[in-house]
Amino acid sequence: VVLHSAGALTLGSSSATGTLGLLASAGNITGNSQMTVGSNASFTANGTGASITLDNASNSFGGTLAFAGTSLGNVSITDTTALDLQALTLGGNLQARASSLTDSGALLIGGTTSLQATGDVVLDHAGHLFTGDVSVAAVNADLRAAGPLQLGASTLSGNLALSAAGAITQSG
Repeated sequence: VVLHSAGALTLGSSSATGTLGLLASAGNITGNSQMTVGSNASFTANGTGASITLDNASNSFGGTLAFAGTSLGNVSITDTTALDLQALTLGGNLQARASSLTDSGALLIGGTTSLQATGDVVLDHAGHLFTGDVSVAAVNADLRAAGPLQLGASTLSGNLALSAAGAITQSG
């Protein structure tokens, strides 16, 4: 399924057994109702400072998710399954919630990063750059950064591993 809008996209309850591609040429992509996608999905919001918000607690994405935009501001994603974050550049904040979080590309986040998982968070790509605080709620977490890493308020019931090319500090 491919859907293109000249403006913003606001999604109701949606289900796709195959792949899903959504493009908002000049606005945000918002989906507060449940989304179920059986395969890969891509979301592109091209408005200046546009945001992608897919935060329904019952969302289920069966494949990889890609987020893009010419000057993407914020991304907020909730997935009941494991979530693999693809390469992503944001001027604003990243909020990701899933059963577990991993990465397949560099995350370049200009704002804060909030990571929540009922299992583990493993963001170990060597190219991550986090400008703001990185907060984690998970069992175990392994975070890597190509620059400094500022840990925000975090809750872990297991182990924490941090690696950064710059200073590692804590604000919360």
